[in-house]
Amino acid sequence: MKNVIVFVLFSISFYCFAEEMNKYIREVLREPLPSEDLVCNEGGENIVIQGPTFRYVVERKTGVVSDVEVVREGTIAVKLLEPLALWIDDVNLVKNAECETKVEVKDRNQVVLSSVGTFKSDTSYRIKSIFYNDGVAVFQITL
Repeated sequence: MKNVIVFVLFSISFYCFAEEMNKYIREVLREPLPSEDLVCNEGGENIVIQGPTFRYVVERKTGVVSDVEVVREGTIAVKLLEPLALWIDDVNLVKNAECETKVEVKDRNQVVLSSVGTFKSDTSYRIKSIFYNDGVAVFQITL
């Protein structure tokens, strides 16, 4: 069984730009990020996790993030141009997988998704996606 952990830190980089420009990056990274309440919408084919400055979209059928937006001063500062492509060996998980994605935890501070499925019709996988209210997302992938 293999575990892969992926960290997404969009909010930290944009918090740096929102602060005074004369601070060193190490000073800004040590400052706590402002708390943001999360909203989780489970309608249709996607699950949307949103805070005031960011939005993640997760496809139910694969458990993979298909869209990310980060807003700074009312303007989109970061946008995912195409869905994330997770490759295992020579197989694209997004195009060759089927799974069931459920919301395990849904509150204002954290949303946890659990996706369990198979790809290549015989290999099972699990993705645990944790979204925090500061915009950080952590993904644990188990084969």
